[in-house]
Amino acid sequence: VLTSTGSGVAWEDAGGGEYVLISSTAVSNAATCEFDYDDMNPSTYAAYMVVLANIVPVTDNAHFYMYASSTTSGTITWSSAYYHGSTNSNEMQISGGGVGSATSEAGVSGQVMIYNRYIYQPYVMSEIVYADTSNNITTNRDEWQVRISADIYAIKFQFHTGNIESGIIKLYGIKRVGDNV
Repeated sequence: VLTSTGSGVAWEDAGGGEYVLISSTAVSNAATCEFDYDDMNPSTYAAYMVVLANIVPVTDNAHFYMYASSTTSGTITWSSAYYHGSTNSNEMQISGGGVGSATSEAGVSGQVMIYNRYIYQPYVMSEIVYADTSNNITTNRDEWQVRISADIYAIKFQFHTGNIESGIIKLYGIKRVGDNV
């Protein structure tokens, strides 16, 4: 940004957050795709964006889920307390229904936003498109409140049955800038 110095002009860094690619994972016949406390650091990032590209299940008609954790070291304990609308849920269903696994079906694609920092119970919002078992393209936009009273330090994606056959999952951090809280 070009700014005034009082006696002239100078270049300075722009204010505001910045997306940083933290990790990119090509998933191939895996039960889950996880990002842990080594990837997710709330002291550096105010929020996260996960980009899903053609996440295809091995098993036809599988539902795609996300889980969150506040574990900061050792074995991760996944939360089973999510609030969706007016009901409690044991997981966050990213797909609105079953995802198709045929060669011609594109799987799940879209983004998941995790609003984390300084929120008593973090929020997750997803906006995705997927091909169902009849190769119909379906969109799903949803949100959850994560019932943990801490920052999210780990996330996990998986289908409710069978493995993830293929796809790419990228985790971006949104840098904290000017955050004096």
